[in-house]
Amino acid sequence: MKCIYLIQSNRPAIPYSIPSGSDVLLLQWQKDYVSAPNSFHLPNSTWASGRNELLKRAMTKGMYDYYVFLDDDLKFYFSLETFESLLKATQLDRAAPNMRGKQGWCSNSSDKFQLVKYVDHSFIAVSHQSAVELFPYTLDYDRHCWWLASENMCERFWDGQKKTIRFNQLVFINQESRPYPRGNYPGVPKNIELPYH
Repeated sequence: MKCIYLIQSNRPAIPYSIPSGSDVLLLQWQKDYVSAPNSFHLPNSTWASGRNELLKRAMTKGMYDYYVFLDDDLKFYFSLETFESLLKATQLDRAAPNMRGKQGWCSNSSDKFQLVKYVDHSFIAVSHQSAVELFPYTLDYDRHCWWLASENMCERFWDGQKKTIRFNQLVFINQESRPYPRGNYPGVPKNIELPYH
């Protein structure tokens, strides 16, 4: 199994220890680019536009079984090798660890695996076939609320009968939880057609 880690950051350093045998690609979104291996510059990108560009570039690099999207401000209580071994064992369309903290998800911690509809997109793995069928993220709502693109993608997986699994015992947190522009639902105009049911 071959993975590529697709990271968005405002710093030039890869913030995580990437397993040997896996590849990595870093998008730097800050104003001033600092040249670094396996990185490129896309200033003023949103979550969705950045992930779209990362996936597009990864697909030109070669064939991967999984594309693992990561933000740069996460702390894992497990190794990425452990995450990859579970990906290999489950072979599902999309997988994520269990985010805890300010916006933790409901889960039965005694269940190692849980089929879910929604996952936090700061850390997700998507199979090659699912990426081909369901991506890119929509950019239609970025001027209103960045989170809507992630919710829209969750709906696409659900409607397409693609299975998403959460590894409940692999816990991570968002350490910085930086403020993002256009990040609140109250700012969405009432007349906008929302991309979810």
